[in-house]
Amino acid sequence: MGCGPGRHSVELARRGCYPTGVDISERFIEIATRAIADEGLPGEFHVLDAWFMEFESTADQAICLSEGAVGLAGSDAAHQQILDNVFAALRSGGYFVLSAIQTSNAVQDPAVAEAFDAYTRTMQEDEVIVDSDGQER
Repeated sequence: MGCGPGRHSVELARRGCYPTGVDISERFIEIATRAIADEGLPGEFHVLDAWFMEFESTADQAICLSEGAVGLAGSDAAHQQILDNVFAALRSGGYFVLSAIQTSNAVQDPAVAEAFDAYTRTMQEDEVIVDSDGQER
C-alpha cells in the first residue's frame, strides 16, 4: 500500500514474493512496473487510492511503510476505511505490517520541532523535487 516507485516491492520480488503494489501516483506505478519488468521479476502494480482498494482475501501479507496511505488519508474515517480495506484483502491468518512515525520522537530534532504543530500533530515540509526531465518543482 502506497508502494511509490516500488523500491520495497522489487526487493520482495527478488526474494521470491509476488508483490501487488498500489499507489495513487500514476508516475510511481509506471516506474515500479518498469523496474520489475527490467529485472524479469513477478509482480503487479495498480494506480489506486488505498481508500478505494477492493481486494478480497487475495493477500497473505499487506505492508504499509513510511506512511504510504496510512497517516496521509486526512481523517479518522478515511484511515478506518483504509484499514478495513487491508483487512478485507488479507486471507485468513494474514499479516499486516505498518510503520508509523512516533511524533514525540520526531520533534526531538530542533529543526523538526520548529515546523511541528503540536495541536494538530502535523507539520509542513517543502522539498525541491527534480523530475525525470531535470525540472525542479
